[in-house]
Amino acid sequence: MKKLKHLHIHSDHGCYFPKGNLLDYNSNLHKLDTFSRLYVSPWKRLEESLKRIPNIRQLEIKVSKFTTTMVSLDSLNQLESLESLKVSTGFEFEQEIEYCFPSTLKKLTLEHLSLPWSKISLIEELPNLEVLKLLGGSFQGRRWDMKGGGFPRLRVLWFKYLDLVEWIDTDCDGDCIPCLEKLVLVGSSDLKKVPSCLMSIPTLEMIKVWAREGDKKSRFLVSLVRRIEQEQQSNGNKNLKILIDLW
Repeated sequence: MKKLKHLHIHSDHGCYFPKGNLLDYNSNLHKLDTFSRLYVSPWKRLEESLKRIPNIRQLEIKVSKFTTTMVSLDSLNQLESLESLKVSTGFEFEQEIEYCFPSTLKKLTLEHLSLPWSKISLIEELPNLEVLKLLGGSFQGRRWDMKGGGFPRLRVLWFKYLDLVEWIDTDCDGDCIPCLEKLVLVGSSDLKKVPSCLMSIPTLEMIKVWAREGDKKSRFLVSLVRRIEQEQQSNGNKNLKILIDLW
């Protein structure tokens, strides 16, 4: 076990580290590089589990949907080698979640956490984050106002089945997500406003949209993306690709 590098659990719930002699603190998995997925519940303390995988680089966590108290993910900050993280839970998760992610993080995927958009500011500040996937129910609310200087290295941004209507950058002065290359919108037809910085980011290479054919909201979203394309072209970006997939 001490030489184990990759651990993948093919289960909806994942696994947890048991107490006792089966896997005690003297048998920490210092060489473990990839772990999918670690189960977190009120009865299985995350902090103690993470002490056993101190050098983990890729980690997937499943939070118990039966949790009845606040969930703290702050101990993730102690993982100094962590580069890729996915955190998910079950549908209709209603408990408050606190988190503090390590600055080493390059890829982050969130799903079904029901976070308010006000809590995304900690993610915007991550200095090395390159890929962010916000999947169904990760954040709830109709408005996200990005802060100035947010996402300094983000290259890829996914929205999937979010109820977001207004995604804006009123206080950014055009310096949000300056390195964005790819924007993917899946089932995000409620979106009515996008940040003005999307019109002028010189690194933008692709916008991909999956939407429902014939739907009025989807048509508006497509027209919004086409407007971004026009503004990008007028700013000198002739290589931006727009991919529209209607079903």
